[in-house]
Amino acid sequence: MSAEEFFRFCQDNPQLRLERDAKGEIIFMSPSGSNTSRIIFVLATRLGMWNIEHEAGHFHESSAGFTLPDGSVRAADLAFVSHLRMEGIATEAYDKFAPVCPNFIVEVISPSDSLTEQQAKMDEWMQNGVELGWLIDPKTEQVWIYESNKETVHHSGFDRSLSGVPVLAGFTFDLKLLRG
Repeated sequence: MSAEEFFRFCQDNPQLRLERDAKGEIIFMSPSGSNTSRIIFVLATRLGMWNIEHEAGHFHESSAGFTLPDGSVRAADLAFVSHLRMEGIATEAYDKFAPVCPNFIVEVISPSDSLTEQQAKMDEWMQNGVELGWLIDPKTEQVWIYESNKETVHHSGFDRSLSGVPVLAGFTFDLKLLRG
């Protein structure tokens, strides 16, 4: 299925949450549970407040698909694209699955997700140009921090804050806010 056909298929079937991998295979995504949605909203609110002050780029939620350099179309629970990365992207392209890799992404593991599959997805994001990514497992209170050209860092427990450096200068997030 071509990129245009995939976009049209997604538009014709808005009730489906879909992604396409680099081989062109369609991946069906289940809706998030209420707690996962709440966690994403807490993160989005804090990130949005930071961006209002810093005007660094655009944040997107999980319904935004991005066409990545490897040809896959992926969506993160939260994604940030800097103004610099958006330069040169035509409005028509941005109205579809924008041909840009976000600078920063957040994936929250829901009960229906596999940790191994989510870690593989994070690796794909990083290989395509993400600079900073957070993989958060609210059930086990674990976080994996992915940063380009660095080893993945794993933390257990939500008794800490995460830093947005190097992408979101000055942003910190207290993980305790994710506890229900």
